[in-house]
Amino acid sequence: MSFINPLILGALAFLAVPIILQFFVNRKKIVIYWAAYEWLRNAHVVKRKNVKITEILKLIAKLLLILFLVLFLARCAMSTGSKGTRLIIVDTTFSMSAEIDEKKRIDVAKDIVQKIMSTPDAATIICSFDGTISTIAKVGAGQGLSPDALKGLDVSPNSAGLNELVSALSSLPESKSTQNIYFISDFQKCYFADAKATKDAIERIGKGKNIVFVPVDTRTGLLNAGIVSFSPEPEGYFPGCENEIMVKIRNYSSEPIDALPLTLTIDGKKQDRTIVSLKPKTESVVNLSVSALEPKDCKASLTLPPDHFGPDNVLNFVISPGKELNVLGVVKDKGENPFEYDVFMVGALQSFCTPEFLKYKRTYITQLSEENLDNYDIVILFGIPIPENSMTATAIRNFLGKRKSLICYSDCSDTYTLKGIGVEMDDVKKEMVKPDAKQLKGTYLAFMGEGDLDPLSVSFFKYATMKNPGATGGRLYVDGSADPLMIFREVNGGKVLAAGFMPYPGFTDIFYNPNYVQFTMRMIWDVYPKHVFNSYVGKEIENISLDSIDADLKYVLTGDSGSSTKLDMKGSGASAKLGTAPMTANDFFTVYAGGDPVMTLGYSVSREESEIEPAHRSDYGEAIKEGLVFDEKRDFSNMKSRKEYMTAGLILLLLALMFENYAHFWRKGK
Repeated sequence: MSFINPLILGALAFLAVPIILQFFVNRKKIVIYWAAYEWLRNAHVVKRKNVKITEILKLIAKLLLILFLVLFLARCAMSTGSKGTRLIIVDTTFSMSAEIDEKKRIDVAKDIVQKIMSTPDAATIICSFDGTISTIAKVGAGQGLSPDALKGLDVSPNSAGLNELVSALSSLPESKSTQNIYFISDFQKCYFADAKATKDAIERIGKGKNIVFVPVDTRTGLLNAGIVSFSPEPEGYFPGCENEIMVKIRNYSSEPIDALPLTLTIDGKKQDRTIVSLKPKTESVVNLSVSALEPKDCKASLTLPPDHFGPDNVLNFVISPGKELNVLGVVKDKGENPFEYDVFMVGALQSFCTPEFLKYKRTYITQLSEENLDNYDIVILFGIPIPENSMTATAIRNFLGKRKSLICYSDCSDTYTLKGIGVEMDDVKKEMVKPDAKQLKGTYLAFMGEGDLDPLSVSFFKYATMKNPGATGGRLYVDGSADPLMIFREVNGGKVLAAGFMPYPGFTDIFYNPNYVQFTMRMIWDVYPKHVFNSYVGKEIENISLDSIDADLKYVLTGDSGSSTKLDMKGSGASAKLGTAPMTANDFFTVYAGGDPVMTLGYSVSREESEIEPAHRSDYGEAIKEGLVFDEKRDFSNMKSRKEYMTAGLILLLLALMFENYAHFWRKGK
């Protein structure tokens, strides 16, 4: 017999000593001085006998009441032997790949399974858990575990917590007939350190079952910083420019990390390095420069020094700038105007694209039919309308269907329309207006809200805003209008940017602003049709985008490590994507289409399991009171369940009331 609350039991025992002694103290003798002494003494003897019986009954009632309080507060429980089938569930989520003294957590879990199986007194089912429960082995009572039984226990790339465990158990038929359930895990604090949720989970699993949490790792203060993601600056990446990438780093641990070096390596050569310090559970974004690269696929890695969880210390990506960017500018006749309508736009393009990279061609609307749009990455229309059901609309839609990009500038004429690509415009206005300084965030002029730059130095004189019922895709706003002046849309699989003005005198003065180049860089990068940075993290590998996907070809993903897997196709046409299941190792991969390489990418493991700090017994107080066993000592030699004797306590309370009632009322006249 044991007590769930032994401290309360000890306190009650200490307090009960003087109370019980008081019950047994002899009453002071009563001396009666009376004339008829003999007669009264005999009467008093009879009365004393009756009083003594009443006192004994009251004493018994009080003792029974004390016993009831002991059982109720200290929760007396009796251990019973193990019966039925026992279920062993091993956590195989990705955090189980963390190392403990050069041994992975999953290997420690396998050792624990072996120790449990050293007492083969019950039939056992061994399962893995990574969001779903899969049966690994079934062992009969009295049978040992075969050497190969645990080969199926491998780390999964998935992430899961307590809620997923309870849901998986409820759908497992074997759990209904199982009394003892062992869950072997690292019990990440971010998923499991909730006593109330654990208590509720025990109730959902079912009362009468013996739930045993077996931790594989009980260390504290585990340091882990990880590279969460990276992205280019909003100005993008263009060969020949001083390009930078933004890297987000997170401290997943509960301790601060100082002077952490982050290194960028490209094709095995160190390119840049920075130092960052992080407070507990915080993120920081740092910038690294990317120097001029050759026009080929360059394999890049961001790395942090080793800590308690190595997989998230590396983030791989491939830079594929391509040999050239082909742009077609379609203009209308300039008439008496001194400049072609694309002159300012071309000047900005040439300021950040080298002649070797930028291949720009100007043509007129009358010559557009002579152009093969498949030869271009971006088409820019200067004042060229796209009416519904027109030849221009058909040609443009076919062009966009090949995942190309389109920029449309409005000449604000009465005949201008973009209905052929599903974009509608508001009425033309001929008045000076300034950018909306309150809506700069996320627009092409966002940088002008920083430092000493003044967004109000830009003006528009003739313009038309775009109708935007969904309130999405706005890229530039002006005062007095909720609709954007520039809007981004995806049409038929391609990228479209519509602007309600022309970059030309009479419409705006933005091209005179020294920041017009930066504005243009952001605009071109927003619609850039090529995959310059090829990086996939975790489940992102399930949706790989290519410039074109042929349903008749077989696609294979081959890693530098030698691994190879078939890619499955999802969707069709312009929305088609390729995919495979997430992996458990960082690597570089090449996508082959029918045997020909079509893309190189960097893969990095998921960051969902990077918070590796384990929960401890102190995190489960409420759940332990409800019967959870948190077995840090891993003592499985005599696994028993407990039954509380609250019924016995209620019986004692009823007896106490009966004795007290009998002593006070039934014997009152005696």
